[in-house]
Amino acid sequence: MQKALITRLIALTFFFYTGDKLHSQNTELVLPGDFKGSIFAGDISPNGKWLATGTSVGEVKLWDLISGKQLKTFKNDSDMTVKVLFSPDGKQVLSHWPLILWDRTTGLRQYLAKDEDPFDFCFSPNNKFIYISAAKNKELLIIDRVTNSITKRVPLFDNPYCIRVSADGNLLAGDMGSEVWIWNTTTWEVIEKIPDEGAVTKNKFNFIPGTNQLLIQTDKKIINWDYKKHVAQINYPAQNGYFTNFALIPGTKQFVTSSSDSLFIYWELSKNKPIRKEKTNFYTDLLLIDPEGKKIVYNDYFGREVIVANIDNFRKLATLGGSTQPISSLDISSDGNKLAILNKKYIRIWDLNQQKNIVSIPTHLNYVYSVRFSPDGKYVAYGTPRNDIIIADIARGDEIYRLTGDQRIINSLAFSPDNKLLASGGEDSSLYIWDLEARKPIVIQKKLHSPPHSMSFSSDGMLLAVAHWIPFISLYDAHSGTSIKQFNGTIGPIETIHFSKGDRRLYFDMKDSVIRYWDIVTDKWGSLTKMDMHGIRSSIIEPERNLFISGDENGNLIFQNGSSDLQIKSKPHANNITSLVLAEKQGLFISSSTDNTVKFHNLKTGELVATLLLVDSIDQFLVLPDNNYSGTKRAISMVNFRKDNVVYPFEQFDLQYNRPHEVYKALGVKDTALLTVYKRAWEKRMKRAGIKEEDFTSNIHVPQIRLLNEDNIPANTNSNKLTLQLNSTDDTYFLDHYKVLVNDVPIAGRDLRISGQKSHENTDSISIELSNGLNKIQVSVNNEKGTESPYVTTYIEYRPNAPTPAPATYFIGIGVSNYKDDSRTLRYADKDIRDLAALFKSRYPDLKIDTLLNKKATKENILQLKEKLSKTKVDDRVIISVSGHGILSDSLDFYYATYDMDFEKPSQRGILFQELEALLSDIPSRKKLLLIDACNSGEIDKEDPLASSKASNPCKDLKTYNSKGGKMSKSSETTTSTSQNSFVLMQELFADTRKSNGAIVISAAAGSEYALEDSKWKNGVFTYSFKKAFQENPKNYSVGQLKEYLIQSVYLLTCGRQKPTVRVENLEFNWNIW
Repeated sequence: MQKALITRLIALTFFFYTGDKLHSQNTELVLPGDFKGSIFAGDISPNGKWLATGTSVGEVKLWDLISGKQLKTFKNDSDMTVKVLFSPDGKQVLSHWPLILWDRTTGLRQYLAKDEDPFDFCFSPNNKFIYISAAKNKELLIIDRVTNSITKRVPLFDNPYCIRVSADGNLLAGDMGSEVWIWNTTTWEVIEKIPDEGAVTKNKFNFIPGTNQLLIQTDKKIINWDYKKHVAQINYPAQNGYFTNFALIPGTKQFVTSSSDSLFIYWELSKNKPIRKEKTNFYTDLLLIDPEGKKIVYNDYFGREVIVANIDNFRKLATLGGSTQPISSLDISSDGNKLAILNKKYIRIWDLNQQKNIVSIPTHLNYVYSVRFSPDGKYVAYGTPRNDIIIADIARGDEIYRLTGDQRIINSLAFSPDNKLLASGGEDSSLYIWDLEARKPIVIQKKLHSPPHSMSFSSDGMLLAVAHWIPFISLYDAHSGTSIKQFNGTIGPIETIHFSKGDRRLYFDMKDSVIRYWDIVTDKWGSLTKMDMHGIRSSIIEPERNLFISGDENGNLIFQNGSSDLQIKSKPHANNITSLVLAEKQGLFISSSTDNTVKFHNLKTGELVATLLLVDSIDQFLVLPDNNYSGTKRAISMVNFRKDNVVYPFEQFDLQYNRPHEVYKALGVKDTALLTVYKRAWEKRMKRAGIKEEDFTSNIHVPQIRLLNEDNIPANTNSNKLTLQLNSTDDTYFLDHYKVLVNDVPIAGRDLRISGQKSHENTDSISIELSNGLNKIQVSVNNEKGTESPYVTTYIEYRPNAPTPAPATYFIGIGVSNYKDDSRTLRYADKDIRDLAALFKSRYPDLKIDTLLNKKATKENILQLKEKLSKTKVDDRVIISVSGHGILSDSLDFYYATYDMDFEKPSQRGILFQELEALLSDIPSRKKLLLIDACNSGEIDKEDPLASSKASNPCKDLKTYNSKGGKMSKSSETTTSTSQNSFVLMQELFADTRKSNGAIVISAAAGSEYALEDSKWKNGVFTYSFKKAFQENPKNYSVGQLKEYLIQSVYLLTCGRQKPTVRVENLEFNWNIW
């Protein structure tokens, strides 16, 4: 049995499958927001489930529109994908440039009209033809879908830049430059020529289904043209900007426009006045509506993320790529220990010695352009898009004061070495020099030659060098603002400028990729080196040791170091490199980019060491080139792996590649004790999973499973039942059973046996009851040896047509203060349960309550609760809370102490943890939470038990639950701190990829800790913190938020003596507890 379990874990967790073998080679890590380039093309599948996007680097990405997860990536032969379109049956995707027809499932490609110079294309609604406008001979090409070959050519006098087909397929419209023509698709006669009407551009249009009308977009108006009456019916005027796109809303007589003034405007087709407006922070040029007319999909200004929103209230439903942000600036502290990382939402202060986040400072702005450390390393300064500079205290993690002047969009900053002055440059061609003690400007320069782009103080703080956007260098007296001299022999913007040692020279880079110097004493200038790249965006310049590093707008990097002039060229980033800094202490240099990443490079060789991805304010992910990684649980849960264009969730590879000790060692962390703890944590995790290092190179035989009706599963349904048609195969062993998960919860907690005789291939139909809202459905198959296939996954959203009864909330409370053994009496355990019951009753008046207190809390009564819970429904909430003594047996198993338990023989009347957990197994409810407020309730390392928490108590007047009946092995007395820390670290670092019953289990204390109670709380501290969470967050509070609150609150209230743990978690299903 153990061998079968190990085989199943290895097979499921580490390998991709090809045929009937799984292989670990050639895997590619897919980071969250893995956008290489900008997204400016897209299409939604006919069933509304998938989104195809085209990028500026020639990729086609497929996304699950419901979950927002990336599914596949196809790579074009060019550097740009300008259009993507699903076939009417959703089985293929057509992309351009070049024109490639992709099989959505397999990724197989077929080129169309390869030598015809195609411009635009569309499918006929019946999927029999593809229409292509071809520039080579100025023709319309008709492709037969059976053979995918050209069957007809329609000659034209010009090439249509845009073509669209009517909903019935009878008409085709094309932009002929000054006119829009409409053809009959049977005779190919021109039936209409729509005149220019003074439009500036006319490159987007569409037929209005069921009418004789065509919507035509120009810069300043949308024209509703009746092609039967040959007249414009209505003109819809732009507001303050110009139109960028429009989309018809299916099933209505409305459409939506986007415009350059960041407005989405809703229009009635029959009226020329807006009926509704929605304002965003950026304008968009991608605008799509799903086939049901329920969702609107659009991109941001930079094409770095795609937003899916509810079309009725504009509420965001998902953001593809939006958890990460482009990195606009880096700076390193003068002591070399800290790195400031700036994106448009946060400044992350990063510890370079331990490679971890110190603090995240919110900018509260849409975009910030520059960040700089103060010379003493205590503060950071950053400019705003408005007219002020914010000084933030790193220790406090927030703003302490502002410097407000009359500058627009401050994009460059520089501190003087003595920390007394700060220079700021604005996009309005202004320069301020601030006295930081007085918090006032001492120099104000307006209407300069062009905006200051980069600045540097001399080492004595007396001079300020300013490089302007339009090539020009000015040298100022830093205290008076007097212009000393100027240099205008530059070519293009200067991105980097700084003084040499001794301040005699200025070093700077230029657009022509030559790095130069200017001798400010002799006024001579010359070249230092030529970088083989286009458009330098940042440089490190140290000619004294022949060190030159530059990054360009395409993500390329040139590295030159040492006695040789040899330059090493690489492409570590997908997009524009925004900053380069030296980290001498760590032997690194660091780059950042608009591709959302920070990369660490070896200073001696230039080789990539690691990539850092920041997720929102507190989460991060570090990965090495060999795919070994480390990160916070939330960030890791957003990572996927890709092979052969198929994307797999992180769980299938996490055990193999999640190795923090390898990551920090590669990054030069010198704390050997810390590295040892990290390695021990990883080893413990491997041992718990029953995996050995050599297993990663094995080829494991596994069964296969396919979802046969995937294309027929809609994105949304009003039926609460879904049927899955499955095909399973195993050439070697008999198939045994399926495992079906909905939102990571096994359906009814059971495995489903394969129907019929024992076989090597089986086709089955499984009916699943859906939960209200989003359903993530996963199915795997096991063979008779216990080996499990990878999961097949699909998403569907259930929205009933008619209102349904509100789901029930069950609260089961078990608490014992007064034990049969009166030496074990507690003060607040039963009160904990009464308080929580009252709390939930106040939120849910129809709460279904069952409490077993004191004498009623016997083993028989507790186990009988399962019968009541078996009557729950899939959307019901079930919260079980237990409070009282918890002890460990001689074999280190946790037992909850019932009223009449013999504390010397807990196995006889006590409740084993697995028995508590089993109360939530095999029940219909999918929202399940188990709270255990008892000593030793967290998981414990049985191989290396932790020391007891009877150590000194740092909080005065703090009492504990009495646990004299608990026993710890003698080895705990000599357990090292490394052992203790590594087990706790294992729980904190690594997501629990074991599939349990889907319940979340939060324990009040670690496996080696006491759970504390005190008169000042009048509760156990765990329950007290739970009550505080409810009082402070009374609405829309998720179990994930509750978990984080409890861990932090209990830890702080007990001065670190007690820290709750999540014994079992469900990362995917973060439901609201109230």
